[in-house]
Amino acid sequence: KYLFDKILFHKNKRKIKFLNEEILLLGLSYKSNCGDIRNSQLVNLVKSFKNMKMNITIVDPKVNPEEVAKNTNLLPLSCIPSSKKFTIIILALYHEEFKEFTTENLSKFALKGTLIFDLTKEDKWSITNIVANISIIIADTLSYSNILKDDCNS
Repeated sequence: KYLFDKILFHKNKRKIKFLNEEILLLGLSYKSNCGDIRNSQLVNLVKSFKNMKMNITIVDPKVNPEEVAKNTNLLPLSCIPSSKKFTIIILALYHEEFKEFTTENLSKFALKGTLIFDLTKEDKWSITNIVANISIIIADTLSYSNILKDDCNS
């Protein structure tokens, strides 16, 4: 609830308003480099967004999509759909597959005014020049703790 409220706070404070929010969640599992979703608070976060009628795309190459769908009615993808643009991006977990994530990759699916929330506390993300490049707001909301493909099935 805390994280959801913080994201909504920043969304409502954003100067650029979007008719429909498109959210990208990078990671769903319990922890980085793990495919287990048991005890994952990110499932609750996704459900909160869905209850607000917000569109959310979940990308987690570590989880079993069929198992997640069966247990949660959510369908995670293994890669980011290159044809979509997102208004909110949540860097939830630092999976091995996300290590090549760069500013250039991010700018391909972000819009001017996109909010980025880094929940990982990892200094390894290559997103330090984003604000100057495409006017993305970066907000770290918590104090705890080859993905972009053109042929991704959505």
